[in-house]
Amino acid sequence: MSAEPPTINMEFKPTFGVYAADIISSLYDLFNIDVPLKKQLSGEVKNALLEFLLVLKELSPLNKHYERAFGELADFLKSKAEVTSDEWNHELERSSYPNLRPGFVGCKGSSLKYRGYPCGLWTLFHSLTVSEALKFPGRSPKVPHAMNRLIAFIFSCTECGVHFATATSNVLNPGEPIYPEDTRQEDIRAVSSSEKEKLFSVPKTSEEAVLWLNKVHNKVNMRLKGTPSEDPMVPKVIFPTLSQCLLCFCELKPNSTKPCEKTNPTQWDHLLEFLVDYYNPCNWNLDLVGADVVVVKWYAIFLYFRSADVAIFQVFRGSCLNRKSSALMQSVFLLKILIMNVHC
Repeated sequence: MSAEPPTINMEFKPTFGVYAADIISSLYDLFNIDVPLKKQLSGEVKNALLEFLLVLKELSPLNKHYERAFGELADFLKSKAEVTSDEWNHELERSSYPNLRPGFVGCKGSSLKYRGYPCGLWTLFHSLTVSEALKFPGRSPKVPHAMNRLIAFIFSCTECGVHFATATSNVLNPGEPIYPEDTRQEDIRAVSSSEKEKLFSVPKTSEEAVLWLNKVHNKVNMRLKGTPSEDPMVPKVIFPTLSQCLLCFCELKPNSTKPCEKTNPTQWDHLLEFLVDYYNPCNWNLDLVGADVVVVKWYAIFLYFRSADVAIFQVFRGSCLNRKSSALMQSVFLLKILIMNVHC
């Protein structure tokens, strides 16, 4: 018997932006559904979860209850060679973890089948790359490896895990397995040769990791475009779009005659600025959650000093100035374009 087609709300209008509720809801689904599906946490599976928890503890801007819980759960995993799903559930309940699921907002789909949990995980990892770039500029990034291991060994969509593990396999350490031992060979064979061969360069700094994950995500979106997993009311697109970040596509130079690259964003300095502002916790929407859920101790201001083709990138850290910097940034972009008379 074929599965019932999803009931789609044809009047559905997506809400865009980064919502704390999406991230918190996806963490809930991960810890309460996907992790317990592993009847036993040991070896690479346990290591993947432990690494993820340590990255969360260091980089997540969620409040002290979450930070404490991430540390408690990590210590619990460290203390045991293997953990059963029942033991994990008991420890999760015993820990400081708030175990809230406010529901999806920016990641809500036109049907329960679409978006939701996977979308929230993407948002979480994008935000973690930005957190790492802001807190530890220039360091060798931790997020790409942690994400590769979590998606490959914990995420319940096996097909998704195989594709992602393949597309990001060059971030692994020597000798690490790409796939779990129980991965079906037909799932591995389903991965195209281009996914195996055309890998993006390994990010060497936390700033590069922000751009790297955006490229990886866009590649995944284009692979899934037009497939049954795509929400028909929220089509897969390259992010950001031209309308969201014109300068991510257009070379901003006086008297430039070079046309805009309208397929993919290629102006990396502007793209980095846009992504950091977009995923910066200062700009998260806190609908459905309390105002104290996110604790932010830093923000980023980007200044560009141009000399010929050289852009000098500076980051200043402090406290959040306001929650409207995205709109302000776009206004500044448009003003620059008008002043410099750049046509795209």
